[in-house]
Amino acid sequence: MQCREIQPLIDPYVDRELDAAATEEVEHHLADCGDCAAARDRLMVLRTATLNLRHPAPPAFASSIRSAIRADLDARRSRSLKMWRLTALAACLVAAVSVGWAILNAPRNAATGTLAAEVVENHVRSLMADHLVDVASSDQHTVKPWFTGRIDFAPDVRDFAADGFPLIGGRLDYLQGHAAVALVYRHDKHVINAFTWPAGAGDAATDSLETHAGYHVLRWRDGAMNWSLVSDAGEATLEQLRQLIEQHPQ
Repeated sequence: MQCREIQPLIDPYVDRELDAAATEEVEHHLADCGDCAAARDRLMVLRTATLNLRHPAPPAFASSIRSAIRADLDARRSRSLKMWRLTALAACLVAAVSVGWAILNAPRNAATGTLAAEVVENHVRSLMADHLVDVASSDQHTVKPWFTGRIDFAPDVRDFAADGFPLIGGRLDYLQGHAAVALVYRHDKHVINAFTWPAGAGDAATDSLETHAGYHVLRWRDGAMNWSLVSDAGEATLEQLRQLIEQHPQ
């Protein structure tokens, strides 16, 4: 092979990139050609000098690189956790707004339906907000005086534990634009809210038994007072409590 053919092969020869046949041809030529051999030697010197410039990184430098990588990974994890928390919070807020909107915009077709919906909303709110009673007692002589000075009427407060309806306590509530008393009873595992408030001149005296949002609402007027019982207990259970209220006058 001629010099013009060998010279392009000297560089890959020095880097040991040629196959066996090409290597043998180059070595055979270099043994007879001083110019090409000198070119090879210059490349070998340059290659050796370049290799000698490589030094391992100082331990402190390597440690700082590892620390920087760990810090970056920790920051990425922290940002991911914050984003997950924000996403979860946003989902909870959307769910809460949706439930509130559904409750506030529930269909109310008539006056009795409106009252039933309001009674059920107050009942559910008392269970969800853990605000079942303002005064917790089964003693009517403790519960009834608690309302004195807080409302302008005297509620009929009694305990029916002997008949399976123990009194838990009572609380102030709000129905149809005015104050109402909620007497809370328990029957087996069911909570019953018994709402009572003074009857107005335009209040209907007819009884009604409705089902709203899965809850039974039993409503009637007893003299000058309105009553509404609400619970997930059966209709017969509410009727039984009503009879107890009416058969035990204050």
